[in-house]
Amino acid sequence: MKIFILTSLVLLLFACKAPSAPMSVDQKLKESMATHLNKNPKALNKMHYDVDSVVYFQDAGFYICEFYVHMKSDKADKTLTKAIDTMGMMKVKMNKDFKVLSRYY
Repeated sequence: MKIFILTSLVLLLFACKAPSAPMSVDQKLKESMATHLNKNPKALNKMHYDVDSVVYFQDAGFYICEFYVHMKSDKADKTLTKAIDTMGMMKVKMNKDFKVLSRYY
């Protein structure tokens, strides 16, 4: 009887696998904003944007977000006099599906 209980507990232990945690909302917001900024076809120069952090408010159908973004150019090109490396803040309204966004500033 002890072997049966021990075997059942061992099987139960290995059978119950903890589900993987879903991606958090702030990670999805940061990923969506980085994709939007780095795949902009209107960019005249070779800029790269890294989204450092996000502060957001969840409303009924959208998120109101403030992103802190690190903007840099890899090297100076003919449109720039020197390489750019700066940080700034962008305020965005993003839908719950993380695809449609509109920038405030």
